[in-house]
Amino acid sequence: MTNEDFWALIDLLDGEASPGNASRLTEALSEGDRDWIEGFADQLTEKMRQLAEAPLVGIPAGDVSDPAGAPAVPLLGDALTHFHFAVIAAGKPEFDQVISHPERATERLWDFSESDVLAEAVAAAYTDITGQPWPGPLPGHTTSGDEQQLAHDDGAQERERGPWLDIALYGDRDIPTAYFDAAIAIAETIDKDPHWRDWWSQAEPRELTIAVNYAATSGRSSIATRRGQTWATFRMEESRFRGRGAGALAHLACTDMETIFVQVSAALNMPIPGEIPRPANATPPTPESVASRERLAELRKRHRTQP
Repeated sequence: MTNEDFWALIDLLDGEASPGNASRLTEALSEGDRDWIEGFADQLTEKMRQLAEAPLVGIPAGDVSDPAGAPAVPLLGDALTHFHFAVIAAGKPEFDQVISHPERATERLWDFSESDVLAEAVAAAYTDITGQPWPGPLPGHTTSGDEQQLAHDDGAQERERGPWLDIALYGDRDIPTAYFDAAIAIAETIDKDPHWRDWWSQAEPRELTIAVNYAATSGRSSIATRRGQTWATFRMEESRFRGRGAGALAHLACTDMETIFVQVSAALNMPIPGEIPRPANATPPTPESVASRERLAELRKRHRTQP
């Protein structure tokens, strides 16, 4: 996709990335093929990168939904990302203006409260065409800003070789600390283990990113390789956390990571090199604890169905 093609599609938004306008973009992208959609996503990611490199952190940009007379709040984190989407949705002239003169971005009001629908429109078109969810984070997003992301603190040798494994855990509710810490510790151990590094070096992709969404219901997993990176996306039931102590949650994290790597290895036809590292505090479930959780789940189910 050319730069001109990209901006012609952006013009369908009429200057703002609202849900209604984004549906027109999804429809137009769905008229093309997979390469067309991925090309648009690449262009979007590149524009987001340019804005991220501009001196816009903390800029006091106003939104159209702000109360009249309210001072603009300095933009950081997710709000800044939404602002970047809004600048792109405003069209090429506005984008070029902000890139060339970032300080002038405060001279107008923007519509960025729901502007991430621009990325969601791309993912929706991808699903329409392929029947699969978008592989990895939404276009324009990265896992580096996720609050529950694997953080690498590598030494000089590790920096030279670089991390090959990245993991992001997220959900509608808070993930139990014992589970989250165990999953991250397992991933860190795997990332730095020489046997696992040698295993991944046999793969064509340079990096493996695992994203797990903990939701009300489980869903289909997706494993895809694109542009030198493999994205493995999973949807697991958050209800499994209930009724488990710290040791049981650590054990659950271990079994979930084993499930994930078994599926990744099967998709890439690369048998895993050994067992998944097990946290020291991981406690396998007993028949009594399993029966207790099943009883609790049954009581909750009855409660929800009562008038």
